[in-house]
Amino acid sequence: MSPHSIMVKRVVGDGRYWESLMAIQNIMLGAQALGIGSCILGSVDRPALQEYFGISMPWRLMNVVALGYPDFEAEKPVAVDVKDGSTRVWKEGNTLYVPKRKLEDVLFLNKFDAK
Repeated sequence: MSPHSIMVKRVVGDGRYWESLMAIQNIMLGAQALGIGSCILGSVDRPALQEYFGISMPWRLMNVVALGYPDFEAEKPVAVDVKDGSTRVWKEGNTLYVPKRKLEDVLFLNKFDAK
């Protein structure tokens, strides 16, 4: 089991969670700089975790991040142009191919054109 980072926030007002997501982004960036892998876990049993860790109002479990050292050396992905509208990623050998849309297909300046 990998170590986890638990993000807890005091609930104020509508209980927005964007602040915890900004903190998680910094945790993940710092982990990456240290060679540590990370993944936000969205499908967790929040009530069970809150009970296990003794988290109660006005505090709330916001997010869980898995942290750990990878057991393999990841290959850098290769960006390729999208073909036939598919953005499906595929792997051949040790190379990961990631289709990317062209900038002009996703960026709109001053107006949206119906395509």
